[in-house]
Order: sequence, then C-alpha cells, then structure tokens
Amino acid sequence: MAEPRTFTVSEDDDGIRLDRWFKRHAPDISFNILSRWSRTGQLKLNGKRATPGDRIEAGQTIQVPAAEATPTRLQGPSASASR
Repeated sequence: MAEPRTFTVSEDDDGIRLDRWFKRHAPDISFNILSRWSRTGQLKLNGKRATPGDRIEAGQTIQVPAAEATPTRLQGPSASASR
C-alpha cells in the first residue's frame, strides 16, 4: 500500500480554510473527493481528522491518501449509450 502524501502549510496560506488550500494548490482534487476523504478519516491536519472547513495555520501538515488511491473522474455517458 502506498504512503499518504503530506504537505506543509506555508505562511502565505496562514488562516485560510482547508478547502481553499486545496483549490489553490491541488485544483484537480474536487470538493467531493475532499469531503469523502474527510468522512472516511483519510484527511488529516497535524495527524488528526480534519474537515474541509477547518482553518489552517502556517507550519501545520496536511495528510491525504496516496495518488494511486485518488479516484479518477468518470466521464459522462457517451452519445451512443444514450440512444
């Protein structure tokens, strides 16, 4: 099993919400995925469970599942499948 990814909050991001941090630094991770990680305990701030609305401080660590565990976005049904 792959190791979780860990990030450190910089001074520029001090005081913002966790979901805003992801929007700035990992825009490919949707709010839905972030919420799922939070519900399942995979989103951690300084080693403790976190929610997307938590405020972050410079120097804190953010831990998320490994890249392989990140679900890919599903494409909508093809035109031939809807006929």
